Amino acid sequence: IQSCVEKKWITVGFILSSSLFLKPFGLIFLPYFALQKHYKALLFTFIFLLLWSLTPLLLFRSFEMTVAQYGLWIQELSIELSHKQGLLEAGNHTIFSLVGRYTPISYLIVSKTDAMIYQLSLLIIIGIGFLWFVSIGNGGTKTLIPEMKQVNEMAFLLALIPLLAYTSENAFIYCLPIALAVLVHFKRLNNIDKLLTIVALLFTGGNFSELTGPKLSQWINDASLISFGTLLFIYLLFRIRYQVSLNEG
Repeated sequence: IQSCVEKKWITVGFILSSSLFLKPFGLIFLPYFALQKHYKALLFTFIFLLLWSLTPLLLFRSFEMTVAQYGLWIQELSIELSHKQGLLEAGNHTIFSLVGRYTPISYLIVSKTDAMIYQLSLLIIIGIGFLWFVSIGNGGTKTLIPEMKQVNEMAFLLALIPLLAYTSENAFIYCLPIALAVLVHFKRLNNIDKLLTIVALLFTGGNFSELTGPKLSQWINDASLISFGTLLFIYLLFRIRYQVSLNEG
């Protein structure tokens, strides 16, 4: 985030491309860079991706063996994905599972096609919500500090990662930037939102196993309270962005 704010696009491309070879989470930033016309960030990301993809040639010294290894890598990814938890099972912390389990939508998902349509529809709604978030404060020329605006937008995207991809609870470390963004404006929040901030911090950062014991901790995990905490942070950031745009507009 800091490199983006400082427009160090070579550094951005290097870090983002490196992360993509470990986990594909960084893909979430590519549409955002295109939206913000950060074309240099996209260019350097693709350049470094190309360089990283050719690195195995230095080890295997064989194009055929390199292609074969990539094939095995893709096969392993497919096997891992096939072992992922079911959409509506307890402990699935994605937004798709959360909405499906806690709303009547679960009764409409009776086939793989239904599940695919449902997830795609929800993904579109999330995309529209993010575009709305970006648009808040764009009505005037000095409504928001550009640097802080970008920090908040990227923190928003980072918080979405564990809600979109099935991961362990460890991935919710991506909520740290959005938590900091909310805490920076804690004083301007009303009492209800301050209480929600505390709840969000407990849900996303609490060591429930030590605080509550194994049985209650398991229920907390099955209920995906960690995801509800993330959603609270996103709601609070929306509130803060709207308030700041009103005050500085």
